[in-house]
Amino acid sequence: LMSANGISSKLINDTIFGTLQAARTRVTKTEYISCPSCGRTLFDLQETTAMIRKKTDHLKGIKIGIMGCIVNGPGEMADADYGYVGSGKGKITLYKGQEVIKKSVSTEKALDELIKLIKENGSKLDDVIFVVGLTRSGSTLIEQILSSHSLVEGTTEHQNIIALSRKISKKRKASDISEYPRALEKISKEDIKLMGDQYLNNTLDQRVTDKPYFIDKMPNNFIHIGLIHLILPNAKIIDARRNPMDCCFSCYKQLFGSGQGFTYSLNRIGNYYLEYISLMNHWDKVLPGVIHRVIYEDMINDSENQIRKLIDFCNLEFEDGCLEFYKNKRAVRTPSSEQVRQPIYKKGVGQWKNYQEWLSPLKQILEEKL
Repeated sequence: LMSANGISSKLINDTIFGTLQAARTRVTKTEYISCPSCGRTLFDLQETTAMIRKKTDHLKGIKIGIMGCIVNGPGEMADADYGYVGSGKGKITLYKGQEVIKKSVSTEKALDELIKLIKENGSKLDDVIFVVGLTRSGSTLIEQILSSHSLVEGTTEHQNIIALSRKISKKRKASDISEYPRALEKISKEDIKLMGDQYLNNTLDQRVTDKPYFIDKMPNNFIHIGLIHLILPNAKIIDARRNPMDCCFSCYKQLFGSGQGFTYSLNRIGNYYLEYISLMNHWDKVLPGVIHRVIYEDMINDSENQIRKLIDFCNLEFEDGCLEFYKNKRAVRTPSSEQVRQPIYKKGVGQWKNYQEWLSPLKQILEEKL
């Protein structure tokens, strides 16, 4: 068909578009349903669908009905989550399911109003990617890989989730008994949603691009995975994990500015690692399938396969730039800032063995429980 003489490109495009409409084929991760063009159609379906797709095709699990007229449009939307329906010359009616939400919206404002409607219902746009785990476990490498994707922005280690947990705890002094996490049982659904919305709003000042996804790489958030999943149910959570001896030794020899007091003693860091493993096992049990685990050694030995799995977990299309993450010139504010400027290398694997005669207390703690 594409090579046939005498057939206009418009006719070819119309035929392909009509075929996709009839088959309801998903051409992006967002699903679009359009009615067949007819004499009642009030706008160009191809142009309008392309315009809406440009603003929404990064969303996950969303189905949008784009209907040219009000006569048959609502019935043909079937199970669409949202509807964009022509209701008059230059006028659009917006639907949530089969419910009319806004009538006679001007075509100039209709797309912005549709996006606003999606944001207000179900927070499908809370596309934050949390990278958690112990420090020095490969989390910066994961962040660098993800932020090399055209739709993902790397930001920083946000304090917001930790601050929220402290607010819920209602502790004013050290002797007070924390109400966190028990207090979550008494918080209303409306307040839970508000917490999620506030997190997204309060992290906006750390975002410098208009990319639809961003990364929160606060490693200590592994403690709060339950809270994260409660207030941001669509967020992706990635656990960065490394060989326990390599991870603990790397933490021990790194002088952190603040917030990682457990790293200054072999005994403390060994027991902290064990507590981390225990808690992650708990999250895996109560939230099956929610957390994607990236083993540092697997990433080193099988990079492309592991990167593809990581990108797929985030419901993103694979891009070659993720394999060339070391070319990403973004600012990196962690101790691994220089390592992620290089291709993946293996010299960090087993490094603890060079100092094992001084690390026997740590090894004993870990071997007793792991």
